Amino acid sequence: EGTSTKSKDDVNFEDFKKELGIVSDGDSEGTFLSLISRGFNAVRSVFTKGGGADPATQLLADEIRNQDQALRSMKEELKKWQDMIAFDFGEDNMLLPMYDKCYTAKIRDYKYEICPFKKASQDRVSLGEYTGLSGGDRKQLLFKKGQKCWNGPDRSITVDLQCGPKEEILSVVEPSMCEYLAVLETPLACEQKHLEEVTKEYENLVGLHDEL
Repeated sequence: EGTSTKSKDDVNFEDFKKELGIVSDGDSEGTFLSLISRGFNAVRSVFTKGGGADPATQLLADEIRNQDQALRSMKEELKKWQDMIAFDFGEDNMLLPMYDKCYTAKIRDYKYEICPFKKASQDRVSLGEYTGLSGGDRKQLLFKKGQKCWNGPDRSITVDLQCGPKEEILSVVEPSMCEYLAVLETPLACEQKHLEEVTKEYENLVGLHDEL
């Protein structure tokens, strides 16, 4: 009497705390998501030390694995939103819809891919990582520090956004060694004056048709 026995399946909370670790306030990993992640790892470690698992333990392990995957997805989504907050998407965030898109085109036997706000490539050769907007109207995407040219500079590409009804790469040229210039058509580059011009042209065509 007065004594208690400890089952072999009881959790050793001292080991649990050691597995969890101490999260300091100044640690960049000391976030809510990081704390949950460490908790999952600690629980997983405690329940897998004993070797073969019974059905109940296996069920718990499966649930931990599912929750771990959900946590990873949450982290990825959080990073995406943090990146989006940091980026400059132009006036009134007009280029925001391009964030998750990539555009490809086959030009002179090369496959070009432009992923606004991320990266650009020519076949498997990097043309650079996105560095920011440029131009007087801030409708140029700059990509720098791509794969180094032989006996030349790092590859780079400037992408001019041109108003148009489609979303496609119209052209890619290399005006200087390993420095590329592309034209990407997108309705997002259109301004009110463009809409007024198109509307006027349409009205003129309709008026001409009525006269005929």
